[in-house]
Amino acid sequence: MTALTGRTTVEIEQYYERVRAALQGLPAEVREELLEDLPAHLAEVLAEQGAEEQDGAQTLTDRLGEPEAYAEELRVAAGLEPAVADRSLDAGSGSAIRLAAAARRIGELADRFDVAAAKLVGYPRLTDLFRAVRPGWWVLRGWVVAQFLCGTHDRASWNGFVPSAGGNRLAGLLLMLLAIIASIWLGQQSQRMARWGRRLVGAAGLVIALWGALVLADNVGGTAYAYQNPGYVGYSSPYDNVSDLYPFDSAGKPLTGVRLFDQQGNPVNLGSGGCRDGSTASGAASDQWTYPLCPSDPGPFQAGPGPVTSAGPDGTVTSPAVPPASTSPSSAPSASHTPKPSGTR
Repeated sequence: MTALTGRTTVEIEQYYERVRAALQGLPAEVREELLEDLPAHLAEVLAEQGAEEQDGAQTLTDRLGEPEAYAEELRVAAGLEPAVADRSLDAGSGSAIRLAAAARRIGELADRFDVAAAKLVGYPRLTDLFRAVRPGWWVLRGWVVAQFLCGTHDRASWNGFVPSAGGNRLAGLLLMLLAIIASIWLGQQSQRMARWGRRLVGAAGLVIALWGALVLADNVGGTAYAYQNPGYVGYSSPYDNVSDLYPFDSAGKPLTGVRLFDQQGNPVNLGSGGCRDGSTASGAASDQWTYPLCPSDPGPFQAGPGPVTSAGPDGTVTSPAVPPASTSPSSAPSASHTPKPSGTR
């Protein structure tokens, strides 16, 4: 237990005397029995606050309520009638006193649990462990707030331990540091706040913790998955780098003016629409894309891909029949004739 200062000793004595005065009218032995452990309990309440809280604005009245109300709680807890001055109170005030007494009993149970559970972690009280890790929670709270401000709300939006603010990682880092500093400052100031202020900060911290547990726990250390529309041709498509198409017939001869359609009758337009020399492809200049787009470009097959072969029923590979080359008129044999002698009719 923390040693009590002169200020806290005076505060305990003043509070004790007001409670004792409020219990006047009870038999002396009953009153002394109710007050027997009160000084030790008041000293314990102040000692639990720690040095920082004792130097702040918090008092025994902040923690336990007015001494007169505390005296009424002692009466009700002991099964005694309320004070004569309070018997005229309406039913609502009596209910409030009973609720206060119930809250006090719950507090006592929580105090016992605080001591019993502390044995598992090697601390005098479980609340002592919470005080020891409190600065770490302040840092974590600031980091969670920074993630929230940067738009992290599910696995798809998670962008790393250091958040990105508006797509800027440096701005996210600065925001995270500012949020952590502000959280540490708020944690230090909350120790000197009144009871309602501490409760407000505690409730906000609980909301932040729940949000972090439900949303960020699934993201930290995980992998964000993004799914691409399978209809998007440009996504990991083997046709991304196609600039032109060079169609050939079954005999391996190049074709020109070829159009392509899919199974739905939709035209298939592949290629960049530009030629190697920088000019616009003639095949892409019209509404109907015809291949090759640039007939003047030599293309990848200088000698052609060769004829298409197929395997017959017996496994023999055959080539399609190639029609014989047509004979040009200049090379066709001329009909033999005997020239007539000049002057002959």
